[in-house]
Parts: sequence; C-alpha cells; structure tokens
Amino acid sequence: MSTYGRYFSPEEIRALMANWKAVADQWPPLIAEVSERMARGVPADALELQPLAARWMTLMGQWMDGNYDLIERWGEMYRSEPVARRDDGPSAALIGYIEEAIGLRMAALLRHLDAEDFARLGTPPDAAWRRLSGELEALRARGAAPGDPAVQAIAREWAALFDAFCDHDPGIAGRLMQAMATEPVLQAAAVTAPPVRELLLRAMATLRAA
Repeated sequence: MSTYGRYFSPEEIRALMANWKAVADQWPPLIAEVSERMARGVPADALELQPLAARWMTLMGQWMDGNYDLIERWGEMYRSEPVARRDDGPSAALIGYIEEAIGLRMAALLRHLDAEDFARLGTPPDAAWRRLSGELEALRARGAAPGDPAVQAIAREWAALFDAFCDHDPGIAGRLMQAMATEPVLQAAAVTAPPVRELLLRAMATLRAA
C-alpha cells in the first residue's frame, strides 16, 4: 500500500477498494477486447476502437466516483509504478494504446464542453439507453412514426435519462447534443445506429413541439 499512499489519501484508497467490487467483473472482458484490437493492429485513432474507449471511460468513472482528479492520479501511478500493476492487469503498452483513443474522445468533447461542464456529467446510463435503443429499433422495423405513442414514451424516458446525465442543465445538454451531431469520434461509440438515432431525434422534436 505504500505505493498507493504516494498518490492517494487513506480515505481515497478505502473508497477505491470498496468501489472496485462493483466493476471488477467488467474489466477482464473489456481488457481482452482492447488487447485483441491491439494485436490485430487496429490503429489507436481508428473509429473501431471508440466504443471500447467509451466503455473504458465509463468504467473508470464508476470506479472513481466520477472524480477526474482521481482518474488522472491513477493513470500516473499505473504508468510510473510497475509494482502497482497486477499480474493479470493490462500492460503499460495496452494502457498507452487505449489512452490514445480516449484522448481523441476527450478532445472531441472538450471542443464543445469546458472542464466544468465535463466534471458535471454523470455516469452514462448505457444499459438503459441500450434497452431503449433495442425497443426503438423494433418499433422502427414495424414502421412506427415519431408521433407513435410507444415511440414517444421511449423518447420521454431517453430525454429524462439524458437530462439527469447532464446534471439537469439545458446548456450542457445542448452543447453535448451538438458534439454528438458533429463529432465522428463520438458518433462511433453511440449506443444507437444512425436510423434509430434519426427516429429518436424526430420523436424528441415532436415532444418539444407538443
């Protein structure tokens, strides 16, 4: 623990250890997927890697309670202190690889959000958004229109989740929507396919006009 003590307070170490239980099972499959892309020679700046970069960021946020100072310190420790790396943990090379992809994602976000905006974002409710995306895809396949009551119900739930993710700040929500609309790096990790996203956006516009 002496190595950890150079980077974190005793309270922070206790919180990290407690939070680890909630995310521990999700790391091995994600590391394996990143390792497979790296072994296959997928460039770190490839859009193919962005869904994994987004998942990595989300898991780190869950583990570190969304505290980006903690995330930065953890990264510094992992890069600088070989003793901090578990035998079954990711290699320094893999960390460098995924950090490059994450850096591209962060740069895209920070073209639209400032650091204070970014710090206020919550943990993305990816599981709920994927569920809603699947339901919306099924409705789209049946030819449902944006004003269909079932589509509208999904749009309302999605909007509520997005509002909470943006700390109930319409300014942050608008800037993040603009980022998603204009940044291919962010679109590559979206939980919705383009046709589903188009239906969702039209349904949300119908909601706002009602």
